[in-house]
Amino acid sequence: MTKKTSVETFLPAFGGFYQSHWEQLLSDTEELYTTMHAEAERAQGGLSRDDIASIFSETASGSLLCTGLARSFCERFDEEMSERLGFRLGLKFVELESPSEYNFTTDRILATMPLRSAKKLFYASMGERHQRLNDEIVDWFTPYPGFVPYYSDYIGDWIAKPIGKWDKNELCVLLDAFVDTDIDEEIYHAVAEHDACSAFEESVDWKKFERKAATLRHSKTKAFLKNLEFDGEAS
Repeated sequence: MTKKTSVETFLPAFGGFYQSHWEQLLSDTEELYTTMHAEAERAQGGLSRDDIASIFSETASGSLLCTGLARSFCERFDEEMSERLGFRLGLKFVELESPSEYNFTTDRILATMPLRSAKKLFYASMGERHQRLNDEIVDWFTPYPGFVPYYSDYIGDWIAKPIGKWDKNELCVLLDAFVDTDIDEEIYHAVAEHDACSAFEESVDWKKFERKAATLRHSKTKAFLKNLEFDGEAS
């Protein structure tokens, strides 16, 4: 039997891409990259900004851009939390999970981390008598009319279970006990400033983009020559 060395967890604090600043970042990034690309194109006397925007709308993948930004969030979350905790979490991005409907939930980032990191988190929680973990459990899972949680809201049920058997939702709650409320905002600004444009680049099918751009350039050149009027005679 293979010994378990890593566990899966959702990342707490991520705001998702629905009605949030992360959703706004999607359009802001495309707008910025379109402007940058159009300026380079204009220097060559080529396509307009509207032309570039139209081609990007056909060749850039929104889902790939979301995944790229989520990956950056995971990497920066790992850096930030490792520094705050005093040990390396070692989070690795797995995927972005998006709901079919955004009525009750939003996008979630799934990651892995070494089992030893999960144990260190548990011991750190134990060192403060699980006070913050208990607060998170009560906040997430206290029953109320119309809501019967799958997970217990009693801390004793949680800590009686070996950490290696905690699922990705339970480990997310454990992580959340150590997360500051401002971390999503901090990571958002770092990703927007440093990672967003490269994530957009990776979301574009550049071969398809160049084919469409070349076709449109040829079409516009042909139309220009057709409508060109000459005055006088050639000398």
